[in-house]
Amino acid sequence: MIWTFDYPLRTERLLLRPHTLDDLDDLLLFHGDPDVTRYIPWPVRDRAATLAALTAKLQQTDARTAGDWIVLAIEEAGTVIGEILLKRTSDTTAELGYVLAASAQGRGLATEAAGHLLQAAERRFGVTAVEAVVEAPNAASARVLNRLGFTPTVSAHPPLLSFRRLSLAPKEPVPMPAPAADRPLQLDGLSFHMISSTASDVSAEAPTRFLYRQDGTLVWGDYTGDTVTQGRMVGRIVDDRIEISFAHALVADGSVVMGSAVSVAEVRDDGLVYLVEEFEKNGQTHQSVCVQVV
Repeated sequence: MIWTFDYPLRTERLLLRPHTLDDLDDLLLFHGDPDVTRYIPWPVRDRAATLAALTAKLQQTDARTAGDWIVLAIEEAGTVIGEILLKRTSDTTAELGYVLAASAQGRGLATEAAGHLLQAAERRFGVTAVEAVVEAPNAASARVLNRLGFTPTVSAHPPLLSFRRLSLAPKEPVPMPAPAADRPLQLDGLSFHMISSTASDVSAEAPTRFLYRQDGTLVWGDYTGDTVTQGRMVGRIVDDRIEISFAHALVADGSVVMGSAVSVAEVRDDGLVYLVEEFEKNGQTHQSVCVQVV
């Protein structure tokens, strides 16, 4: 099946449509903006480079085989304010990408455009899973994916963060196994090392690590070089999935880091436990991936 849509796709505020050469001036406003391109896998573009990219996109309106991209303009009130991309990775899976001009950010437009495109892909092509990758500091994009139903997964290329969304409307009901009884998580000597995060103060040079006692209290902790003075974790195992919640106090500013985490469902060859977590620090919500230290 060739993946293509009946264009344009319409949302409440937007049109998603194939590019035309008339889009050049609008595209240049954000293709040439370093504040926008810092999280995009291409450099700041001048007019000539933007035109070259646009010319290539004029033909990217359908995806015939794995590896093909559908690239659409996001138009609001007659102006192209962004782009959205859907890469065909197999007959039933895809990868999502998007970019918005700075003036269009913060109004829910990325969520609106991507949500509509994903629903259309699920209905029209039978897409069952979609991947997305963001730079670790790009918390705004991670929040968009979270609102769209994506969950973090262990990235093969830290500090990039990977996300995955399963189809919200599977074609056939999938039988679920009976739930197993909850089991307490053995916390004694359990230690985790944060390997990637949307929090800008997390760095590989000053790793974030925690070690716990069986009663859930913290033995010691480091948050990017800052000592964690107090901490507590509670956890349980549900259907071979680890669920934890935690609170830590940092010595430098007395701030409290609170959050929750769920183990990654996929089995890893190294036999370690990987946690994807969401935590709050200084009023901001972040996502991260941690690995068990043995």
